[in-house]
Amino acid sequence: MDICKRNGKTKLLWLEDKTKTLGYTPKSDEMVLTVHRWFANKSCPGNWMYARMDDLAEKVTAQLGGEVKPAQPTQPTTRTVKMGDLVSITGSTYYSGKAIPSWVRKLRWYVYEVSGDRAVINKSEDGKNAIMSPVKVSDLALVTAKPAENYRIHTMVHGIASGQSPRSTSATAAATRRSSA
Repeated sequence: MDICKRNGKTKLLWLEDKTKTLGYTPKSDEMVLTVHRWFANKSCPGNWMYARMDDLAEKVTAQLGGEVKPAQPTQPTTRTVKMGDLVSITGSTYYSGKAIPSWVRKLRWYVYEVSGDRAVINKSEDGKNAIMSPVKVSDLALVTAKPAENYRIHTMVHGIASGQSPRSTSATAAATRRSSA
């Protein structure tokens, strides 16, 4: 939030896609979030935070007094699966139609990526297995898991006024929570 204030911005945007983000020209009151994983072999900001970047941008925009898109009513049982979510498998076949082995169905998995009705599951919750397998989103159930308590956010922010250089900002979750309180 501080970097937006210092640069006179009232909106923080998360466009969820590298190509879309880099092709977007921010308006004079906007900043656009990017993440290290788009530019280097890094996992920053981590799957848990990556899946929540839209929420972060909306909360920062609200604190800055900018226009936030209206909250859409949600039904807890129909939440869309997003990258970084922990899921269980409810279906019996992979996206290709091949049968999912029972040992895979018994475990809970982290979602690596989502594109349309296709989600790729990667690591098991216990970290002992990594399968990188596509599954239909409709064949996954979101698992309500307690998020990590300690995490760091390190993102690049674009949309700085002409003549200024882009800066990066790091903030702990505690600092983020304090600033929004």
